[in-house]
Amino acid sequence: MTASDFPLSESMAAAEPTQTAISIKDLSFFYGTKKVLEGVSFEIHPQKVTAMIGPSGCGKSTLLKALNRIGELEGKVTITGKVEFFGQDIYDKRVNLNRLRRQIGMVFQRPNPFPPASTITWPTAFAFLAARAARNWMS
Repeated sequence: MTASDFPLSESMAAAEPTQTAISIKDLSFFYGTKKVLEGVSFEIHPQKVTAMIGPSGCGKSTLLKALNRIGELEGKVTITGKVEFFGQDIYDKRVNLNRLRRQIGMVFQRPNPFPPASTITWPTAFAFLAARAARNWMS
């Protein structure tokens, strides 16, 4: 795999082939003035399983948000350091964020994509199933 297999923008030139899928160098992440990550550096290699393990609140989710740049949607954040995806700087202004997020996904701890629907759907579905079960039981 090379950087040309994963172009993050139409105009970015393909980087040289690399054995590193994601390279993180001295990454720090701030919410306002609160430093959440400081000086994180490591590499993730293609075709390998990488796990992040740590206690609640240690910054695992924040690191993932920094990798797919979804953290920027949460208000005033500052990110320093360098993150490369197959040799391409993910913080380059030419990066197409939709392409980046298709390549670097995130799994949320508590998926609930349609909160308003869930408060209506579950009671309605339960009532429907209960009525059907009662009908079947009586016949």
